[in-house]
Amino acid sequence: MDYWIVRSAGAVAIRGVVALLLGVVALLMPGLTFVVLAIAFGIYALIDGISALVAMFDRRARLHRGWLALEAVAGILVGIYTAFWPGVAALNLAVVIGAWAIVTGIFKIVSAISLRKQIRHEMLLVLSGLGTVVFGAIVLWFPMLGIIGMMWAVGIYGLVVGGLLLGLAIQMRAWAPRTDAGMETRRAA
Repeated sequence: MDYWIVRSAGAVAIRGVVALLLGVVALLMPGLTFVVLAIAFGIYALIDGISALVAMFDRRARLHRGWLALEAVAGILVGIYTAFWPGVAALNLAVVIGAWAIVTGIFKIVSAISLRKQIRHEMLLVLSGLGTVVFGAIVLWFPMLGIIGMMWAVGIYGLVVGGLLLGLAIQMRAWAPRTDAGMETRRAA
């Protein structure tokens, strides 16, 4: 268990409150939440693209550099697009997420096929790629349903996880004496 969980009920409570606020905002103001989600997704895609670019120059990389280059370009372009046009990106986020999921799903399948002699259980990578492609196709086919579903999922997630973290923080207050004694015992050993 992470040290901060054992030591800081306050940190857990803050995370719970933030998650609850996210859930409430996502359910009451889905438009604003969706724009923020679009920006967060753009940041994620940019970081993912940069990591693929770095992997492309790694001598130990087992994937074909061409595939890594395509993945890097796709992620970086989506990230830049979202950074410069977040409003437009929010409106098109379902399409962008769907297309990105299909592209990355295909890359997972191709990676599994090219690595099949070097890794075990490559079918798990193939299945994750197929699942990603199917998800992307569904989001592209029903973009508004995808947007509404994402906001409901984010809202419900925030409420459930926030409530659970707050419950944990309350329970942690009872742990304090036992935890401190346990820490002292471990330090002495």
